[in-house]
Amino acid sequence: MLHAAFGGKPGRHQHAVSFMADPKTEEEVACLRNLYDGFKYALHLAESYVNSERPRLRRMVARLVELGFETSKV
Repeated sequence: MLHAAFGGKPGRHQHAVSFMADPKTEEEVACLRNLYDGFKYALHLAESYVNSERPRLRRMVARLVELGFETSKV
């Protein structure tokens, strides 16, 4: 999908959510780690999800926590 916005004001932010299948093989995990290494924010887990009181949110990020992906303070 192509999307663009022009003339945004200072302090304006973009938020995106990406979904992907749980990696099953070492090759898939390696591919995911390669993606992670290339991103500044994507795949960096929100601490609010990791530490959420809501089990569903914790389950959504549990596999990335298990793989050792770092969190961000969101």
